[in-house]
Amino acid sequence: MKVFLTGASGYVGSRIGRLLTNAGYSVNGLARNDIAAQKLLKAGIEPVSGNLNEPERLARLASSADAIIHTAFIHNFGQYSGSIETECNLMHALGNALAGSNKPLLVTSATGVVGDTGVNIATEETVPDLSHPLSMRYRAEQAALATANNGIKTIVLRLPILVYGHAGSTFIPMMMESGQKRRMAAYIESGENALCAAHVDDVVAGYMLALEKGEAGDIFQLSAESEIPVKSIAEAVGRTLKVPAQSISAAEANEVFGDVVSMFFAMNNRASGEKAMQKLGWAPQEGRTLLTDIEQGSYATAFALSGR
Repeated sequence: MKVFLTGASGYVGSRIGRLLTNAGYSVNGLARNDIAAQKLLKAGIEPVSGNLNEPERLARLASSADAIIHTAFIHNFGQYSGSIETECNLMHALGNALAGSNKPLLVTSATGVVGDTGVNIATEETVPDLSHPLSMRYRAEQAALATANNGIKTIVLRLPILVYGHAGSTFIPMMMESGQKRRMAAYIESGENALCAAHVDDVVAGYMLALEKGEAGDIFQLSAESEIPVKSIAEAVGRTLKVPAQSISAAEANEVFGDVVSMFFAMNNRASGEKAMQKLGWAPQEGRTLLTDIEQGSYATAFALSGR
């Protein structure tokens, strides 16, 4: 099977590409520049030059594959509405190019589309809080699902706010780097708000299962841990770095993390992965948790032991 993969050089996409090639799939990966192209070649992936602002061209390229996995996203929160418009345009183009093919089209979304969940744990049926800035991505998600009406096996995979592992991703390294610099691990106000999480290897396994077992119109939240208080994360960071965990105000958080990241650290985004577990047989590795990785795993090694 030939797979067209966007985001093939990214944190999640590169690991999907590796798993696909190891399983015998032929993979064409979207590369925005020569550096990304060289990275893909070394991984045994055929690079395809292009970017998300070329929807018609990408759709034509994707139509020659047997399956499409879309993990790329323009993370420009200063122009978030433009990122969403780019996603919608690409979904429309793919819907036309793949119409009637019944080809699998796996589209990446995020649990952030439901907005702030409060104390509730969101499922795939939860009605989004459309007043929250992150819920704008719900429009892109709906554009993706609309392609399932065109005879395409479209499946949406929502990633949790905190995808972690191998000392990578965005939010945990940012929190740890801030802790080292300021000599304290910050959380906002009470820190009782909670976020969902999953190890990147478990997330990648979820994509493979969705490719094999998913059905047109399915949505799956790949959340292995439904609710981790942000204060607990800061405390784990503090223990690892041997600095105190400390509450800061929302105004202070904007200075420490910036407005956008502070929004993530201040919100509740609790989400269940039960549907993926039940329907796909998704089974996150037992005993693997975000807090353990911070204190005893890849982040402890990268930050505490190497002096990063």
